[in-house]
Amino acid sequence: MIRNHKSLTSQAVQKLKARHRWCLTGTPIQNKMTDFYSLLKFLRCKPFNDWLVWKRWVDNKDMAGAQRLNCISDSILLRRTKDSIKDSNLKLKSKTVKLIKVQLDDDEKKVYEELAHFSSTILAQMLAEKAEKENLLSSGIPTFNAKKGDENPFKDHPELARLHRNMIAMGNVKTHNILELIMRLRQICCHASLARGIFQIVEKVTGSEKSSEDKSDEIWERLMTLSVDNNDDEGSSSSGILTKDNPVFRKDRLSSKVREVVRLLKEDILPRGDKMEKVVVVSQWTSLLDIIKTFLKKEDIWSVLLTGQVPVKDRQAIIEAFNNDILGARVLLLSLTAGGTGLNLIGGNHLLMVDVHWNPQLEAQACDRVYRVGQEKEVFIYK
Repeated sequence: MIRNHKSLTSQAVQKLKARHRWCLTGTPIQNKMTDFYSLLKFLRCKPFNDWLVWKRWVDNKDMAGAQRLNCISDSILLRRTKDSIKDSNLKLKSKTVKLIKVQLDDDEKKVYEELAHFSSTILAQMLAEKAEKENLLSSGIPTFNAKKGDENPFKDHPELARLHRNMIAMGNVKTHNILELIMRLRQICCHASLARGIFQIVEKVTGSEKSSEDKSDEIWERLMTLSVDNNDDEGSSSSGILTKDNPVFRKDRLSSKVREVVRLLKEDILPRGDKMEKVVVVSQWTSLLDIIKTFLKKEDIWSVLLTGQVPVKDRQAIIEAFNNDILGARVLLLSLTAGGTGLNLIGGNHLLMVDVHWNPQLEAQACDRVYRVGQEKEVFIYK
């Protein structure tokens, strides 16, 4: 809630007047050390609630700063896990985790393999050219600014001239571009339409200021020629796979994973005799939840959405209805970030984790929305 110390919510909370203060969190640090600073600022833990002190002595990117953070956390942190209630009268029901493997459809597999080939080629080319350039420059060849004008500044050095031409053709590939390509591969495994953002990477890679789809398509085709060997018949025949016209990228297409989610709900979970068997479906991508909701509606399965786009004033009503209304929706579609903020969803005892997040603690917190004190049924987690 106050992780970002610059947010309006955090700033308002910091101004609260109180004699005693305490914080409750499952992940003190999510992305960066600054997350912990926001907690210290609220707790008014001097002198580290001062930004300048924090940056100089803790968040200073050295080992001593990390050691100071450990020292601070050890002195103020009380860590409690579910194991701490074993000796009390509070007992949790059993929890079963099921791993479900889904085979990609043929058209999805082709898109995945093509994008994987493209990504690995871009990465290999970037690393190879960087190493080759460093090797040439270490030989005493003077450096130039490769972005000045249209004329090749390396015209007197054939090897650097070739590298310069390749760099101009490929664009300025950054590390985060590679990471985004990896994310798109993960999205294809859920629903290929999520990976349509791959076409926007082109503008980031090339630094183009134009955003029209026609321009993106043009640059995309130029990039594709770099990753596919023109002499490779197989590569040439697959050149139309990573295009917006490929039906696999349509939102109304039933992907292999969405099909399995719908089947699992329709055939295995919801038909159970107890009408109070409810399900929480979790994804880190709200667009995937929208797609799942559409296909559930086609199967006459009533579901409700709870994401960051739902106004805060409406969220509690959704939670209360899910937990207590027998005649209400039995499927709650929950975004991973919205589900990691202390929600109590013990009305559901089945949870489907549709996609894997890089931070396992976020997944654990989402599972704990249903597996917590007060849950009266067996809990089933599907991944």
